[in-house]
Amino acid sequence: MTHNQLQAACHLWMWNTYPALRYLFHANFNNLTTETLDARIQMAKMKHLGLVAGVLDYEFYYRGVFYAFDFKIGADKLSDQQRAYIRAVEEHGGKCYEVRSLEEFQSLIRIIINNDLF
Repeated sequence: MTHNQLQAACHLWMWNTYPALRYLFHANFNNLTTETLDARIQMAKMKHLGLVAGVLDYEFYYRGVFYAFDFKIGADKLSDQQRAYIRAVEEHGGKCYEVRSLEEFQSLIRIIINNDLF
């Protein structure tokens, strides 16, 4: 499974399982590559529109708490910028998670919605 496949599977599950919450969760368009000149130009444009390096892949706002998730596959790991983002979010009461499978994401969301994390 690729990163995008994992993220899509998690989003589709969330979309179908919790339709009443659809306005509270979404992806970020922050994982562009800079391998080509066109991609570097697009990334520069997105930065001027507010794209911030290190922002995690997926956000969920629920009952006054901001949650962010980053999807990782295989040997992928959090970058220094992502760790800085996590520190900033958690210093302000948010919660961040690294997710490596659909099942892990489902478990986290169920815990959050059942209010078992508090």
